[in-house]
Amino acid sequence: MTTSAQANNGWGWIDDLDEHGFNFIIDELCWHLREGRFPVSLTKRSGPDAGVEFSFGEGRRDFMPVMPNFLSSHWDEAVELIRAVPELEPVLMCGNE
Repeated sequence: MTTSAQANNGWGWIDDLDEHGFNFIIDELCWHLREGRFPVSLTKRSGPDAGVEFSFGEGRRDFMPVMPNFLSSHWDEAVELIRAVPELEPVLMCGNE
């Protein structure tokens, strides 16, 4: 639930997005956003080193491993949720394998 103080500080949309707490990718994204890091892109990596790479404007990259059997479903849901949030429109979602 978003409080009026959070909404007034611009955090309301992150809290709303974070309500989807069963998605590893969304959890990680919300953490980065709260830490002041806005990603330029998210890239899905399959194979033995499966996971999602978060790329940031300052050239920093963070890789979050995801168990391969969860990657596709969490990725598909994350893409759908991210595309529904206007503040995240600039984020590129790269499904590179």
